[in-house]
Amino acid sequence: MRTPVILYATFVCSIANSYLVFSLATLGTSFQEQYGFSASQSGLAYLGMTAGFTISQLTAGSLSDGYIRRKTRNGEGAAKPEHRLPILMLGAVFLPAGFIVYGWGLQYRVHWIVPIVGSAFISLGVMYNFLPVQMYVVDSFTVYSVSATGAVGIIRSIVTVVFPLAGDPLYDSLGYGWGNTLLAFLALTSLPMAMIFCKYGERWRLRYPPKL
Repeated sequence: MRTPVILYATFVCSIANSYLVFSLATLGTSFQEQYGFSASQSGLAYLGMTAGFTISQLTAGSLSDGYIRRKTRNGEGAAKPEHRLPILMLGAVFLPAGFIVYGWGLQYRVHWIVPIVGSAFISLGVMYNFLPVQMYVVDSFTVYSVSATGAVGIIRSIVTVVFPLAGDPLYDSLGYGWGNTLLAFLALTSLPMAMIFCKYGERWRLRYPPKL
């Protein structure tokens, strides 16, 4: 399935999932190196990401459904798959903001709660990118949704395996501050893409129907 919807969904999900695995893989050792946490104490540093995951699970669906209700209030129009996408704007802000707070908090060894809060923003941003795109793909392809999500998942899995391997070389070369700032700038590219797809997504979806 080579439609713009699948290509866009693959990009967003690959970046979001890669950033998630990257953060999970490096967070514990980062706190051990910068704050002298023991192996058991570094496990508690993941509470920030846990909080972000929890908040995203509790709010993503309700925010998306609330937006759809506003757009279709009083029968003014039918719900569209593209109505799932505006929440991406939040994800495109939270994710780079989280990496900047997390990275520079570690770099200057400010109180450990600061990078933990940053990690919460990271996980919240990841899920605010991942969840709406998954809902968008399912709503767009309906009976073909299993094939569509499978196509997205294949590339996402490959990218997710490779990307986290850059963690140690990245931090060794740029440090935690600039290393995570680089990741933040890369993540910020999802914002204009989300805006473009919110505007033109319906046109592309209708122009390129699924061909299996």
